[in-house]
Amino acid sequence: MHYRRARAGRPLTPAARPEPIPTDGLGRLRCAECGLYYRALGAHVARVHEMTARDYKLAHGLPLRRSLLSEGDRQARSAQSRQRVGSAGWQRLEAARDPAAASASRDPHIIARAAELRDHQASTLREAARARQHARVYSCVICGAQWCQIPGRRGPRVLCGAEVCRREHGRRSRLAQGSAR
Repeated sequence: MHYRRARAGRPLTPAARPEPIPTDGLGRLRCAECGLYYRALGAHVARVHEMTARDYKLAHGLPLRRSLLSEGDRQARSAQSRQRVGSAGWQRLEAARDPAAASASRDPHIIARAAELRDHQASTLREAARARQHARVYSCVICGAQWCQIPGRRGPRVLCGAEVCRREHGRRSRLAQGSAR
């Protein structure tokens, strides 16, 4: 972003920002999906809600150019970017930059193909996350029965759910508490 602004002769900081996403007073942003607060909302929605930042913004009517970073993190990254303007790395970028290749990349067919690849990658990431979540096999501590995690549960169960196992687990817990006293 700062590279494009500097090349166009515009100031490195924008004049006005759109209305912010609700915060908790500590600078963290509230997720509209679950209501919890995060400094990097884009990473949260990708990991937990299996959405891209673009999908999240479209689903909740946010401008596509709106940042999903907390204000403090956004300012820190912006300051770091401003410091890089004119550095040795900046000069290497200027020397390696090929305006003809950049112009060719604006071809609508290339843009459409890039969007297809992005959608495919997002769906692949979602499938991999689901597979990781359900791939672990748990065993009952009483009878040894095995199962996969139930979707939507926070933590793993320690029992298979059978009444006999529940009673035995409770009996063992009471015995352990009695011997600890």
